[in-house]
Amino acid sequence: MNARLLAAISVVFLVALPAAAKVPAPVIAVIDVDQVMRDSSAAKGIREQLEKQEAAFRTEIAAQENTLRAADQELAQKKVILAPEAFQVQVQDFQKRVATLGELVQKRKRQLDDAFGQAQKQLRDALSDIVQQQMKEQGVTLVLPKAVALEVNKDLDITQETLKRLNQKLPQVKVVVSTN
Repeated sequence: MNARLLAAISVVFLVALPAAAKVPAPVIAVIDVDQVMRDSSAAKGIREQLEKQEAAFRTEIAAQENTLRAADQELAQKKVILAPEAFQVQVQDFQKRVATLGELVQKRKRQLDDAFGQAQKQLRDALSDIVQQQMKEQGVTLVLPKAVALEVNKDLDITQETLKRLNQKLPQVKVVVSTN
């Protein structure tokens, strides 16, 4: 039984050996993905648009916080005037308004996160298309992120050319923040 198993494994090995010998040596390139995703004109535009939208949201929320502060001060003054039951009703109403503002803050954060994710996806998709095109043009069979390589020959680095092509293909990305 063991002899048959050993013979079967040997046959499989001998049959697979010529097939493995036909695999061409890989042609490797590296790319600094972080640099491209940070320095491309589209990435810079995404950051600028998000910062503006975030500032608008901060202004909106600050105005509501100011309204709540005023309501809190008014409520504190009413404590001595109102009956305990009436005061408690107003306290509960105030707490609902505070909770509603907290929900709005979370909603705005999700909207910004979603918009950022969608914009980044467009950027990554364009980057992927460009890298695939470069692979075909240069006969590259494997592109690695520069972060995984300990040392890299500069001739293997396609970062600058990729960044140039990305800036041409996708100079900007419109950030769409949902209004829901």
